[in-house]
Amino acid sequence: MAETREKKIPVFITHAWRFHDDWNRLAQMIEQFPGSPWVNYSVPWYDPAIRVHSDAGKEKLTSILLAQIIPAKFLIFLCGPYSAKSAHIWFDKAVDIALERNKEILLLPGYATQEYLAPDRIADARRISWDLEKVHKEIVDNYAL
Repeated sequence: MAETREKKIPVFITHAWRFHDDWNRLAQMIEQFPGSPWVNYSVPWYDPAIRVHSDAGKEKLTSILLAQIIPAKFLIFLCGPYSAKSAHIWFDKAVDIALERNKEILLLPGYATQEYLAPDRIADARRISWDLEKVHKEIVDNYAL
C-alpha cells in the first residue's frame, strides 16, 4: 500500500542573526502544533566566514534568502526584531524579495510589546496575533495546497 504524505504549506519567517527570541518562539509553536500543516522554510544561521558588510557577503546572504523565500507561499514578518535598526537591511531585503514574487506578507507583532512595527510599504499587510490557533486557521483557510 502506498504511503500518502500530507502536503505542508511552506512559510518564510523573517529573522535576524542577533535577535532570535520571537523567531524561536514562533518556530517552536509551529513545530509543536498538533498536525501542523505548515513547514518553516526560514532557518537563521550564522556563518562567521560570511562578512555581511562586504559585497560578496551581501550577495551570498541574498542568495540564501532567495532560496528560502521563493518556495514559500507567504512571509511572516516579525515586527519585534525589526525594532532593532541593525536588522532593517535584511528584513527589508526579505520584504523586497517577497513583494517581487507576489508573496503575501503577514505581520506578527513583537511578542513582548505587541506592537506592529514594519516598513511603511507593508504597513497595510494583514495582521496576525500570537494566538497560534488563530494563526493556524488563517494559514489553513488562506494558503492550503
